[in-house]
Amino acid sequence: MKKLTFISLLLVIVSCTSTKSISEKFDNNSENGIFYGILSFPKQKTHMSSFNLFYRLKGTEAKKKHKQSIYIKNSVVFRSVTFNADYETDDEYIYLFAIEVPLGKYEFYQTAFTEVVTQGWLIRESNPFSLEFDIEKGSIVYVGNYKYFEKGNNYRDFLKINNNKQKADEYFKLYRKDINWIEAVNQVPKY
Repeated sequence: MKKLTFISLLLVIVSCTSTKSISEKFDNNSENGIFYGILSFPKQKTHMSSFNLFYRLKGTEAKKKHKQSIYIKNSVVFRSVTFNADYETDDEYIYLFAIEVPLGKYEFYQTAFTEVVTQGWLIRESNPFSLEFDIEKGSIVYVGNYKYFEKGNNYRDFLKINNNKQKADEYFKLYRKDINWIEAVNQVPKY
C-alpha cells in the first residue's frame, strides 16, 4: 500500500507544470520584456505524455545552455494520458504561456513530444524551423495561438498558428490583471 501511495504522489508531483513565468514587479520600465500566447491540442485520444515548443535568443544556436522551451506535461497512469490544461473547450485543451526574457531577437525553432509506447517512451522531434519575434525593454509581445496536431491535421500540418489576440487577451486578463495585455504588440510569426 505504501508503494502505491508513493507512486500516486510521484505522478501528481511530476505532472504539475507552469508555463507562465513573469516577475511580480514587471511593468513598462522593466529591463526585460514578455512574450505570450496560447498552445492548444485537439481533444482526441493521445499517447503524448509531454510536449516542448523550443525557443531561443537568435545567435545562440550553438550554445546548448540557451535551449529553453514551453513545456507541457500530461498525467500518465498505466499508458493512459490525461491533459492538465489551464482551460478546456468542447474541442481542445488550452495552455497559456507568458515568459519574461531579456531584450533581443528570439525564435521558436523546434517541437518535440514524448509518446507513451508499449516499451516505454519515444521522443519525436520536428525538423528545425524559424518563427522570429522581437522583445524590447518593458514590452509585451503577443506571438500567437499555436495548435499542435500529434498525428497531423487534414492538411498534414502538425503546427497551426492563428492570430487571435483577442481570445488570448481574455484568458490572460484572468491570469494577471495588473498587465495591460490589450496594449501588447502583435508579432505573430509567419509559418
